[in-house]
Amino acid sequence: MQSQQQQQQQQSNNGSGIYTKVWRDDRPPPPPPARSRTATIDHHHHPASSYHHHHDWAQQRSSSTSRLSSNSMSNYQTLGSGASSASASRANSPSSAHHSASSDRQLLLSSQQQQQQGPGGSGSQRGATSPNHYYCYEQPILETVMIVEVFFRVLLAIVNIELENMEPFTRKIHENELWLYKNPRVDSYVTTSVLWVAIILVPLIVISLVFYIQKEKNDFSQAVYSYTLSLGFTGVVTNILKIIVGRPRPDFFYRCFPDGNVNFDFECTGDPVAIRDGKKSFPSGHASLAFSGFGFVALYVAGKLHTFSWNGKGQSWKLFLFLFPLGIALTIAISRTCDYHHHWQDVLTGSLIGLAMTFLCYRHYYPPLDCLVCHKPYISLKKIEPKEMKTTRIELSRWT
Repeated sequence: MQSQQQQQQQQSNNGSGIYTKVWRDDRPPPPPPARSRTATIDHHHHPASSYHHHHDWAQQRSSSTSRLSSNSMSNYQTLGSGASSASASRANSPSSAHHSASSDRQLLLSSQQQQQQGPGGSGSQRGATSPNHYYCYEQPILETVMIVEVFFRVLLAIVNIELENMEPFTRKIHENELWLYKNPRVDSYVTTSVLWVAIILVPLIVISLVFYIQKEKNDFSQAVYSYTLSLGFTGVVTNILKIIVGRPRPDFFYRCFPDGNVNFDFECTGDPVAIRDGKKSFPSGHASLAFSGFGFVALYVAGKLHTFSWNGKGQSWKLFLFLFPLGIALTIAISRTCDYHHHWQDVLTGSLIGLAMTFLCYRHYYPPLDCLVCHKPYISLKKIEPKEMKTTRIELSRWT
């Protein structure tokens, strides 16, 4: 061991310019530190200043490392030509004292942060997170958000009820287009009450089933917020268009004249409620609400099963579970043309409105369907770094 130390001292004295560290015990020595621009000595350009600059770098490195791990660094010894005399002169200099004081302050702050975080890296104070992590919502903020979300949906429901009772625009019907509105009156294949029960209960059952399996409260609340917001927006947009356009239904003639006798002034003699409802053909409310409710089920199931992400590709049963709710919505929408309650243009426009609203509201709470974390809502991803999810915040916030 003594011969090995002498060889290393001779290597340092020969002008290599690299300080080597030797174990005091019988363990093999660690590899020498890598060369850097500050540690390289140029013998042709100012060798004395380069040596002192390199010695400052070595002294700073050894002092900071000794404070972090005093037990392990006690086994090291720094060797080099003229090291002891230069160290004594540099230790008493003002710049070295200032650097030592700043290093002590940094170590004290880091230790205080580690003590506050505690075991597992979680802060002792509420909402304490590391700078590289997202901040999670605190409990009072969550309660405030819940109150606002519920209030906004109640407001949308009240607006929908008021719009339902408003009188739509009365459009003039020409004689050459009267045949479009002379279809017989038929009972709805899917009544309004059945539709509302279906679009409320089916998504709630699916969400509850997922909650029973995963036991995630954040996902349950965010899913309920998403599909209720979709229903509210869809109803408001559909009713506003119905009132503005005022297009008669295909069976409007027999709503206006139940006996089939037309007067000269074309004044309706039928039930006022049926007549008012007969002026709300465009767009189809059944189609928009069906695609809003069942469309959310399709998106929600696809996200949980990773149907469109890398993990779910090539599995046909996942694609079937995505298309099945959309097929139910399509069946409800087409039935409105079979019972002569809507024109095909009304059904097509209503379906697009429902799909657009449910996609918009779903993506407001959940990542894209091809994302690796598409099964989690955004609120559950607040404390996860994008590099840990193998994605970026840009990918999480995009709309496709």
